[in-house]
Amino acid sequence: MALDGATLIQKLRGELQDVDMDRWSLSELADALNQAADEVAIQRHDLFARTVEHKLQAGPRQVLPEGCFRLVEAIGNTGGGPISLVESRRELDVSAPGWMTSPGRERIRHYIYDLRDPTHFFVWPPADGVKASLDLVVVAYPQRIAADGTGAIDLADVYESALLKGGIWKAYAKDAEYAGNAQIMQLAYSAFASTLTGDIRASVVSSPNGTGVGNKADISASTR
Repeated sequence: MALDGATLIQKLRGELQDVDMDRWSLSELADALNQAADEVAIQRHDLFARTVEHKLQAGPRQVLPEGCFRLVEAIGNTGGGPISLVESRRELDVSAPGWMTSPGRERIRHYIYDLRDPTHFFVWPPADGVKASLDLVVVAYPQRIAADGTGAIDLADVYESALLKGGIWKAYAKDAEYAGNAQIMQLAYSAFASTLTGDIRASVVSSPNGTGVGNKADISASTR
């Protein structure tokens, strides 16, 4: 699902009481919505999370798929085979000295991810660069609306209201030095942020993890 750019801009013009675009141009409104979508992605990684099959380059250091800015989890080797997270390179330095120069393999056993370098991660054994592939959960950059209003933002319809509130916030940043605009910006941002945080609280409560369904005891009992 995605939110159509032209429809979003039309609704944003109504919210801003600028139906004839006397104050904000088409490109400015598109940019405001794109900036709001970027803010959604920063605050709510889950809304732009994707599961992808990612072929690894040769060696220990890997780069995230194009168009992605955060790694959530490496699920496992593509086609089967578990992989586990190692908290830091120091752990491998101690337990497997010289691991970065060890021979390349198809099957990966461990990965390391450091938020200080969010678009890269390390694997051990190093990847062979031929068959090595991992199934990853990654966060992608939002799709963008073009300056002419075409295109769409890849959010579900239920988040349209939040995105429009974010669009108001970003649109009024154009004249943020005026006290009245600053107040409107603050109110719009508060509404935008509370919508996103309120939704994630509801999601946690209603999710299988939040309700305790499928807990470790149940899983253990079912596998005996």
